[in-house]
Amino acid sequence: MCNIKNLIVAAAYTICAVTGAGVLDVKAETSKSTIEEVVIEEISAVVVDEVAVGSPIDIGVETIEAPEVTYFDVPIEEELQDHIFAECEKRGIDPAIIIAMIGRESRYRADIKGDHGRSYGLMQIQPKWHQKRANELGAPDLMDPFDNVTVGIDLLGDLLESSGSIEWALMAYNGGAAYANRKTSRGEVSDYAKAILNNAEQLYEGV
Repeated sequence: MCNIKNLIVAAAYTICAVTGAGVLDVKAETSKSTIEEVVIEEISAVVVDEVAVGSPIDIGVETIEAPEVTYFDVPIEEELQDHIFAECEKRGIDPAIIIAMIGRESRYRADIKGDHGRSYGLMQIQPKWHQKRANELGAPDLMDPFDNVTVGIDLLGDLLESSGSIEWALMAYNGGAAYANRKTSRGEVSDYAKAILNNAEQLYEGV
């Protein structure tokens, strides 16, 4: 506010000097403080008169609307899908692959325990092998859907980074690195990996 006031007053003095007359009919004997008060009062009156209270002010900034989010037609709430999209973006993973994995691993049930109770939740994470990862990610509750997918996406992201192949990463996620290496050495892709990739494509057809 002080800077604006100073600029306004300076502008008034400049105009007075150039024209030889006061914009506000300022006389030579008028004190500086009086001039400032008059300038501020007059310009404030103009601003209030020109801009009605509550009316929009055009400041030359174009309004940009946020892009609409498209959700997959699956029984996963939008809030959780938003979380999946965000985590996938961090790791460079197609979110449709994660959605397809959830469908395959748990049929979209967050409360399920498989492998005789050894695998938890949406992405069937095994605490025996991945609880440390979960703790480090700040997602320790593998029965919580948000924590579960955070860990699953991070795990798949590491597998993808180490191999550069989504097929290998999916096979390793499902059966371990040794299993994925055996399949790859024979030029094979597991049924699990094929199903995930096929289902991911189908998901996009439904949006």
